[in-house]
This record gives sequence, structure tokens and C-alpha cells, in this order.
Amino acid sequence: MKKYFLPLIAMLCAGAVFTSCDDDDYSAGPESDGAYFATNTANKFVNLFRDETVIEIPVLRNSDGEAASFGLTLTDPSGMFSVPESVTFSQGQKETLVPITFDGEALALTDYKVELSINSNAYPYGITTLSLIIGLDGSLRWARLGTGKYTDGFLTSLFGMDPVVQDVEIDYNLGTKGLYRIVNPYGDGTPYVEEGEVDPNDIRYMEIDVSNPKNVVIEPFNSGLDLGYGEMTFMSASYYYMDLGNSAEEIVANKLNGTLVNNVITFNSGALFV
Repeated sequence: MKKYFLPLIAMLCAGAVFTSCDDDDYSAGPESDGAYFATNTANKFVNLFRDETVIEIPVLRNSDGEAASFGLTLTDPSGMFSVPESVTFSQGQKETLVPITFDGEALALTDYKVELSINSNAYPYGITTLSLIIGLDGSLRWARLGTGKYTDGFLTSLFGMDPVVQDVEIDYNLGTKGLYRIVNPYGDGTPYVEEGEVDPNDIRYMEIDVSNPKNVVIEPFNSGLDLGYGEMTFMSASYYYMDLGNSAEEIVANKLNGTLVNNVITFNSGALFV
């Protein structure tokens, strides 16, 4: 499996970057009245709700001199978003907001990729282009599928307990084909959970990706359970090893996968992690 190579690669890359720095390479940049984006807005995911109509993006400039305007360009293949042609600073003003406007009710259940750029007199040493992924909040992307049967393989394997089948509610994701979630599989009153071990008002969801039926993936699931070891997090081995860069084929070959056959998900022995 590829996981053994990753720490060495990371160490080598870090060393190369570190040793390339030299005090003699530094020189101060020129003064500029240019505009740039705040660093905490770069390459971020923006969650939206249906009743929202605007996202405000902070823009700064390098001086607080005379009033000035800076041209803007929005690259938006969907055509769902718009911005003013320019952003303007008043005399003495160093920070302002650019509105990205949209119709929240018209947004589809997908992620929109847009780029916002300052295209005139941008500050060359600041962030002048933002890559944003904009989409409806994840809580809006689920609908109830119905009731299913869940047989725990995490706690039973860890503690040598007998498996119990329980009824669970199952949701499906409206925007991502093959993504499902089990509603509160370890909630108050469920098998293996005694009173006081979890918060009865805390609803949790175990997400399961069956887009590849030969390599089913359970994302890290914070169970809310604390049986004396700290809160327990569950995941499938397939998620763990794919996160390290291994392919689905390698995981299947090593029998660390789950499968979906005739609407039943089954994980191999040793393919679930706590």
C-alpha cells in the first residue's frame, strides 16, 4: 500500500522548501495604491441558504490616500452570480466590501465555481484573484429515503458483542448521486447505548458513499459515544486508505472494502476502523 511512502515524500518536500530560503533573496516591493483581497477569503467554500441574496467579500488597498476605484471581473460559467464593475474606496478608506449578488431560490443543488479578480491597479504582492466554491448549505441537500436495517460492525468487533439488527432512518443526498446517511445510529435508546452515554438532543449522521458499489466508503463519523476512551469516531478502512492516496482497486485487492449488492451494504472483516 502507498501509505508507507507518504511521510518520506512530505519530509523531502518540506526540506526542499526550507533550504531554498535565503536572506539575500528578499527585497522590499514598491509602494502601491493597489487593491487586494483579505487573506482569509482565499480559496474558500461559501455556504448559502435559500433566503440569502448577497455575499460580501472584503477588499483592501495598500494606502489610505485619495478616493480610488479598481476594476473587477467575475468568471462565472453558470451565470448565477454578479458583481459591480468596480470597487471604490473613499479618501482615507483602506477596506471595503464587494457584493456578489444572486437569487438563493434559483440555486440548484450543486457547487458553483467562480473566480473574482481585481483587474486594474491590483496590488502585486497581495491576493488579486479569489477562487470560490459557492453552494447551498449541506443541511438543505438531504431528503428522507425511508427506513432500513442497520447491523453494527464497529462496537461488536471492538468489544466482542453479539450483533443486533435495528431499524434506522435513511436520507439520500439531493445533489450527489450515491451519497446516503444513517440518522443517529448510536442515539439515545439504540442498541449498545445506555442512558447518559449520549446527548438525546444531539442528532448525528453517518454518511455512506456507494457511488462505487465495489468500494463503499463510510466517512469519519463522530458518534457522540464516550465509553471511557474519549469520543469514538468511526470510519471505513476504504476512506482511511483512499485519504492516504491509495486507489479503489488497491483497497479492493486487499479486501479492505465494502460492497453494495441488492441494496445491502456489507463490509469485509477488518474493513471498519474505530
